[in-house]
Amino acid sequence: MGAEVAVVGGGLGGVAAALALLQRGRRVVLTEEYAWLGGQLTSQAAAPDEHSWAEQLGGTARYRNLREKISQGRGRVGKPCHEPRVAEAAITELLAPYRSSGRLTVLQPAEPVAAEMSGAAVRAVTVRNPLTEAETEITAGFFVDATEAGDLLPLTGTAYAVGAEARSEHGEPSAPEVADPADVQPIAWCFGFDHVDGDHTIERPRDYDLWRSFELPFEDGFAVGDVVLANWPQLGYVGGSAIDFESRPAHFAAAKAQARAYFYWLQTEAPRPDGGHGWPGLRLRGDLVGTDDGFAQAPYIRESRRIKALTTIREQDLSGKARGDAGFAVPLGALIPVVTQNLLPAGKNIGTTHITSDAYRPHPVEWNIGEAAGELAAFCLDHGLRSQQVATDPELIHQYQTRLAEAGVELHRPEIAR
Repeated sequence: MGAEVAVVGGGLGGVAAALALLQRGRRVVLTEEYAWLGGQLTSQAAAPDEHSWAEQLGGTARYRNLREKISQGRGRVGKPCHEPRVAEAAITELLAPYRSSGRLTVLQPAEPVAAEMSGAAVRAVTVRNPLTEAETEITAGFFVDATEAGDLLPLTGTAYAVGAEARSEHGEPSAPEVADPADVQPIAWCFGFDHVDGDHTIERPRDYDLWRSFELPFEDGFAVGDVVLANWPQLGYVGGSAIDFESRPAHFAAAKAQARAYFYWLQTEAPRPDGGHGWPGLRLRGDLVGTDDGFAQAPYIRESRRIKALTTIREQDLSGKARGDAGFAVPLGALIPVVTQNLLPAGKNIGTTHITSDAYRPHPVEWNIGEAAGELAAFCLDHGLRSQQVATDPELIHQYQTRLAEAGVELHRPEIAR
């Protein structure tokens, strides 16, 4: 199968990249492992994580268009909290014209399993349907890695970092003295539920005593509204990293088991204000997340492999203590691999460190990164350029930034009066 650009991974960054490319007239193949496009906004059931000024700044015109298609809620995390199914419908609507015209092909379910290189360029990526084991080879002029864990990086031999870097590598004040590749933020398996009359207690998990021994505390101030999307510290799975291909299935299963055990604890043992224990009226809502059991289709992966980039975003670049009042814009070089010529990151896999990566996983930021990657791939194809050429030529950077601005992307975040 051929396309001008292959976007591997259909989370928020992948959808944003595909949409930008399609609106530039490009033919795109978009792949996604799970049943819904949208990643953390849909299949992962992670409530929208936005700053308080999201309606006025920090987002792109395309992201605001998505938000307008999503009904406004009254969530505690952010204003646009909503049922994941609503976001899935909005994304489907955004992409529908391009699927109908044949310029967008979506392969679903599909996960990357191999890549073929031609020198420093990616020639093809092979994806596999996990249900049928059928494989499809995708050839393209550009490839966008929008997977949740940067899965194209090891497959293509693209240099990457994982875990915590040593302080000596980037001079970050808070980095450890010794690098720790295993120090990766925990994944979480979110779920949706509500509270109604009656006893809706699930079957006691067979491994409940194991997870109960961790003594995960009940959150002070916990409140049940009409619907709850649970993405709490107690769901953070610390049994191992889900980045490596071989260990991933086992860690995914354990993370989901931990989430199920925690929900059972809420139903049976959580302390109540009246002195009792357990909330048997809590009811899992699979209809909200597109599953039979009420747990999300996919785990929420907080930290990815990160490309070795032309520019690495360090603690000194983001910390107010380190940079004072100086403003900071994400450098284009953070999206450019040092060597690989036609591969771009579109999410948490940009050139950050373990310390700064946390700033690039909120929903609108992932979208912004994906959109910038899509625009860059289109710009390179329009002019017959490699991404490294654009990032190192001031005139080309200016031309690219002009296109971003015309598309409604803010190049600099305005100062906020405090």
